[in-house]
Formats: sequence, C-alpha cells, structure tokens
Amino acid sequence: MRTVLIDAAVGLCLLCSCGSGGHKGAESGPVPSTVQVEDKDGCTVKGLVTLDGAAAPGVVVSDGVNLTRTNRDGKYWLKTGAESDFVFVSIPSGAEVATSAWEPRFWYRFHPSDEVQRFDFALRGRDNSHHKMVVITDVHISGRTPALYSGTNIVDSLQFRRYFLPAVKAFAASCDVPCYALNLGDMMQEIHSAKAALPEYRGVIRDFPMPLFHVIGNHDYMPDLPLADEGDEETRGFKEYYMSHMGPRYYSFNIGEVHYVVLDACKMLGGGSNKYQPHISPAQLAWLRKDLSVVDKTKSLVIATHIAAYRSDATDSNPATSRSLLDNRDALMEICEGFANIYIWSGDAHISEVLRVNSNTVQTVHGALGGSVWWSRICTDGSPAAYTVYDFDGGRLTATRIPYESTVDDQFALRDSNSYTPDGASKALVINVPAWELSLQGPSTWKIEVLENGVKKGEPVRFRGYDAWFVDFASNYKNPDTANKPRVTNHLFYYIPEDTAARLTVTVTDAVGRQYRKETTLKYDN
Repeated sequence: MRTVLIDAAVGLCLLCSCGSGGHKGAESGPVPSTVQVEDKDGCTVKGLVTLDGAAAPGVVVSDGVNLTRTNRDGKYWLKTGAESDFVFVSIPSGAEVATSAWEPRFWYRFHPSDEVQRFDFALRGRDNSHHKMVVITDVHISGRTPALYSGTNIVDSLQFRRYFLPAVKAFAASCDVPCYALNLGDMMQEIHSAKAALPEYRGVIRDFPMPLFHVIGNHDYMPDLPLADEGDEETRGFKEYYMSHMGPRYYSFNIGEVHYVVLDACKMLGGGSNKYQPHISPAQLAWLRKDLSVVDKTKSLVIATHIAAYRSDATDSNPATSRSLLDNRDALMEICEGFANIYIWSGDAHISEVLRVNSNTVQTVHGALGGSVWWSRICTDGSPAAYTVYDFDGGRLTATRIPYESTVDDQFALRDSNSYTPDGASKALVINVPAWELSLQGPSTWKIEVLENGVKKGEPVRFRGYDAWFVDFASNYKNPDTANKPRVTNHLFYYIPEDTAARLTVTVTDAVGRQYRKETTLKYDN
C-alpha cells in the first residue's frame, strides 16, 4: 500500500496486532517528517509523535476504536477502519499541543482509503501539574437577528462578546499557571436558524484567550433528518455537521495529575427538531474501557458530558436522593471504578447543581453561560450566568463559580420573598446558594449561618422550590423561548427571624473553608 503523508498537526490498537508497544489538523511545529515510519501489515494509519522535537515514547494515540502507545522512537501504528472518524493523540501530562487561535490541534480527520495514512503529532513541554480549567456551557449562539429580540435585549453573539469575553480575557491575563477551557456543549441553538450555527459560534470565540476543548450537546446536531437507524448506535449521520466544524465527539487528554475524558451523551432519534435519548453508545464505552486501562488510577478523573449522569431528586432538607438521565449510567460508572477522585461535569439543564454521590465521586451541573438563553443573564433556578474555574494543584482541587457580571465573592443571593417557601413561611429571608454541595451520604460539607443583629437565633432550612426573582422575571417578561420557564432547585434556604426588623448577616462557608458574607434587612412591612 502507498503511504499518504499528512502534514504535521498538533494535535492504543490496545494489544493491536500492528501496534508498537479529513479534516486536516493545523501545522503544529517542527515535526521531522523526514524520519521514516515503516508500514506494518494490516495497519492503515501510522505516524510519529515528538516532544520538543525529540521522539516521544509511550504516548497514547487513538482512532476512537483502537488505542496504541508510541514506541521508543516515537512511532505508532493503528489498524483503523471505516468505523473511525478521527485519529487523535491523548495529550500527555507535562505537554501541550499548538493551537490555531483557540483550537487545540490534537486530531486529524480520517477518511477510509486503500492507502496508508500518516499522521504526525508535535508536542511541546510545559509544566502543568498546577493548572486551571475554565468551564462554560450552554452558550446557544443562534445566528438570530435583532428583529427577533425586543426591548433592550441584543443578539446572543453580541452579548457573549460584550459581557462574557472581556471577563474571561481579564481572568486569563491574571492567571499565573497554565490555563485551559472546556465548553460542555450546546454551542448553538439550531431551532432559531434555517441552518445550524456552528460557524457563527466559531466566529464569536475567534479570539478566546486560552485553549478551548469542546463537548457535543443536544443542540449541536443537524436535527431535521429522518428517523435514525435502530442499528446505528452512534447516529453518526446526525453528527457529521458537528464533526466537520468541531472535530471528535469523544476523546481524552491529560493535564498535570488529571485525566480528562470527553464523551458524546446523545443518541439522536430523528424525525423532528432535537429529539434525542441521553445515552453513551457501546462503542464509546468500549473505547473508554481501553482508554482508562492505561491511566494511573491515582490521577483525578474528569468525565465531561453534556447531559448529567446524576441529578438530585431531593424533596426536603434530608440528604438528597438521585436520579439518572443517562440510560446506561451504571455501565459508565463501572468502567470508572478504581479512581481515587471522579468528577463528572455537565451542562444542559440551565441550572446549577453540585451533588456528592459518594466519597470519591462528585457530579456538577453547570449553569448556562447565556442564562435564560440570553433573554436574561440569570439561569432558570435564579443563579447568575457564570463560568467555573477548577484549580488543580497536583491532586488538590478548588472550584470557584465566577458570575461574570458581578464578583468572585458573589456566591449567593438574598431574596425578600415568602411566596415559594414551604408551609407558607411568613416574612422569610430566602437564600439562593448555586454552588451548594448536596450529598447522598449525609450532611453537606458546606455551612450556612444567619445572625440577627450579630446574634444567632435559629437555623436556615433548605427546601426544594423556585427562585422568586426568576419567577417574577418569567411572568413579567415576554419570553418566546418557552423552555426557559422557572425550574425547581435544591439550593434554596429560608430563614424566619424573631425580629423582622433586625439586621441579618448571612455567612456561607464552602467545603474548603472559604467564607462569603452579606447583610440585609427584610423589606416586609413590620
């Protein structure tokens, strides 16, 4: 077979008989393409991986089905077939790939051929054992025109660039350790456009200030296709649009002491706009089992999916119970067993929720960056539109929600409303704490205290309900996005003071001891 040499991009057949122990990527650096990589019987893909110009042994390369490691000369081989769409390097710890603007070029598009295809990857060394990961989700850039807006609202893409982008650029400029970003899906809003809007999204993030990885969301497909073939677990036809603009739907990479895995959690059903089933295909799970089998279990494991594996189902102040959105969550979690710390990051719901599943697993649902799809920059549970910064220092993690129109310290909101508290609580102060960690195993590690004129008189009570601010907004504002109705949440508390005229001091303490404090008085008539 003749070898096709693909220009270098930045960008294990585990136990494959040919292993060694598209969309073309952008050029990544000084890959010595003059180094010969010999063909091997049965292998359709081969290549060379370098680190700072030298051979990089032991690096994992995959085609989404098979995995292999580079040999001592930095060479690899894969038996890649028509079931694969991409060849990608699982970026090792202590290294980076080059970026084209914001885009980390760790992949090549694979097109089945009778010719052997060569894909080379050039890595550059960087100490990222201490790094920060900025997480956003549900941006929903639609390509809508101003005519579809009313009042003072402006187009979603302009709001993104006017309000969020300056904030994240300022954060990146102040970051004193390597900084990366991850978008958890729903980059576009296909229901508002005759065509889907990924080109618009790419234009909006054209000067994003750090490498930005992506997760496919349920709005990032071409929806108006016939019913899906029941035998096509991947429903790849619906996803070709995404792949042509954004690259792989699932992949992995390493930064410092963290192994990141991105998964596609939607099986498209077809026959209408955005019909889907939360599901991780057997092919992905088979690939994931191979991927995790070569990862040191002492590393922290991040599983990034648009749709959550766990959601709280609490009904009162007792420890939460959970429900599953993914129909094969248990199969996913069985593959992840053995890791000391597992973090599942998701979006989709347009609310904020942190749920400690057990001693080593935490599910975080991140609120929408666009709030209520840009009609207000407040999410449907009353939490302000925000991004989350995960600070990984070796194996230690600190997470901080940052509302991009307020301050880092603005971690909770106070509401003067008793309309939605249990039992018709009268003259209550309602406290909304979006990052509050619920627990399936007992009391939360977070604490909340209310003082009346400096004296503790009682305890706030957590309840499941609606945020009064967003209820009022939704009732008073003509919002054509009917999906953005108020949604029930479990991070609300109410407190009934003995003295309704007292100065109330509210202190929230998070899991690592950081404290956030606000003062208020009730606005009710006394």
